[in-house]
Amino acid sequence: MKLSRLLLVMTLLLSWQQATAQFEGDVFFDSTDITVLSGDQVTVPTLFFSGPNVFAGVEFEVTFDAAVVELVDVTSPTGDDFTGVFSFHENNPGNFAIVVVNSTSLTEPQGSVPLVNLVFQALGTAGQTTQIQSNVRDSADPNLTRFPTTAGFSATLTVQ
Repeated sequence: MKLSRLLLVMTLLLSWQQATAQFEGDVFFDSTDITVLSGDQVTVPTLFFSGPNVFAGVEFEVTFDAAVVELVDVTSPTGDDFTGVFSFHENNPGNFAIVVVNSTSLTEPQGSVPLVNLVFQALGTAGQTTQIQSNVRDSADPNLTRFPTTAGFSATLTVQ
């Protein structure tokens, strides 16, 4: 009986951790709960999880409520060994396409790869929130083997 309770507790704990874990092929944010003062800017580091495979490139979209925040800049990550070449454009208000390519190595990076920093300006008033959602269009390793398709990743941004 004690063993079955222990297994149940372990299963629940592991299931809970998976709710916020990144999966191979995900573009994710370093935080799922972001706050910013009305009128201020906040930087949201964005990463790609390649698991044990080498990251070569990714194309993804970022969506959000354009009445609450505005994407004012996309910058290179700072303090990281890997800095990919990137490009971005606005598809429509609240929807941007971003491409990041590994132009430095065929053997690294692996794991959680810093892609870009998203810089948002808070337009909304205190208490307003928006979901920042990433959706991967395509991603591959250096052999052009595609990473698995993922359901996307989201973070909640709250204006204070």
